[in-house]
Amino acid sequence: MAEKEYSPVYKASRIDSESGEEVVDRISELPVHVIHQMLSKLHQKQAARTSVLSKKWYYCWTSRPNLVFDLLQHMPLEKFVEFVDQSIQPHLEQNLRIEEFNLKYHDAGGYASSHIDRWIDLAVKHNVRVLKIDTLNNSGSEKPPYRSLPDVIYGAENLTTLMLSKYKFEITSSTSTSFCFLKDLYLSYVHISQSQLQKVLDECPFIANLSLCDCKGISKLHVFGGLVHLKSLFVASCELDNVIVRVSNLTKLTIIQGRELESVEIQAPSLLDFTFSGDKLPSMDPSSLESARLQFNLYRVLVIHNFGDVDSVWCTKLQHFLRKFDYSKVSLSGVFYLIYFIGNGLSI
Repeated sequence: MAEKEYSPVYKASRIDSESGEEVVDRISELPVHVIHQMLSKLHQKQAARTSVLSKKWYYCWTSRPNLVFDLLQHMPLEKFVEFVDQSIQPHLEQNLRIEEFNLKYHDAGGYASSHIDRWIDLAVKHNVRVLKIDTLNNSGSEKPPYRSLPDVIYGAENLTTLMLSKYKFEITSSTSTSFCFLKDLYLSYVHISQSQLQKVLDECPFIANLSLCDCKGISKLHVFGGLVHLKSLFVASCELDNVIVRVSNLTKLTIIQGRELESVEIQAPSLLDFTFSGDKLPSMDPSSLESARLQFNLYRVLVIHNFGDVDSVWCTKLQHFLRKFDYSKVSLSGVFYLIYFIGNGLSI
């Protein structure tokens, strides 16, 4: 979609009350795109206040490419829909680009679903690059009420950042996906199967940051060498039983998992920063690390053995594992509790 070129020219000035001379407002004379950048650095409410300064500032506010609605979570639905529609309308009328669409709204009953889907569709059709949607519809139950992800997102080829919460992927073998420019993918409280995640990653040749938090539907996470641009991987509370990471350029890795995790294999020769929480010892070479934070679920180990004799094999493996690390660069949590419980059962 071609963007309409529109650059109104305003001369902002005022008369100095003391000298009587005309004083030119240099800030208001800045190009529109520069003012847009300035507005994007402000909080939404602060940026909105600039619209009353002059006609030019009003135009800059209404034509801003960064549409952020993350401070209106508890606004009544009718007013919220009206506000978002009014913000989008100038972009439709003047065919203006939408660089970012960021929406966060507490929609426990799902009443805003049709409106949110409509806004996503409009944003994608205006070549949105950054899309962040969090409906905050946690009903308090253990099973989140997932929403169906609009099909239009799968073909949003201009996206560079995608952040989703409370959605369910419904990709099939016939679904066409196009994330050729996607660099940042953040999924939280999302339902996605292992095959669906793999299909998405296969379409992301430039992915640099991948975050999976409280995602359901996947039991194994295998990230291999095809993702040559991947720099950061964050995985937390996804009920995984198996993790394999083989990425040559990965520099930051965080794995925070519960007791269901059975095995972790890491081959990342460029890894600099590593955070791990669990009770299974990762298979890895930590020689490249500059910093590491390790936390082991020792309570589970003690419970399994009825707070009696701790598994000596596990302790020996832990001892050998920790000896691989440069202790000046490693923060350990849990190991000290183990020493407290078993006395001389472990010496590092």
